[in-house]
Amino acid sequence: MNHFREGLAQFRGALDAEAARSAAPSLGALLAREQQARRPRWRWAVAAAAILALCWIPVYRHRAQRQRQAEADAVLMEHVSQGLARPVARAMAPLMGIGGGETELVPVSQRN
Repeated sequence: MNHFREGLAQFRGALDAEAARSAAPSLGALLAREQQARRPRWRWAVAAAAILALCWIPVYRHRAQRQRQAEADAVLMEHVSQGLARPVARAMAPLMGIGGGETELVPVSQRN
């Protein structure tokens, strides 16, 4: 135990000697050092936010493009559904006399 106390006393003496030899930094120096330590954190945060924003742009564009394509597909399917719901095909409508066409069904013997 005595050996431990001697070692601790030597360590304490070395710390006191070092403290007396080196000058204590002023408050301004401590604040300046702290500000310098904080700056890189903000820089990294800004850099990370910029990288995230740049990575989000292609994702947003792809999402918008998929939305436009889905809307175009829906319009196309609506046109197809309307065409399928017709009782007579559009090409045959003038021959059948429906659909507001001016062509009427005329027997072959009466054609010019």
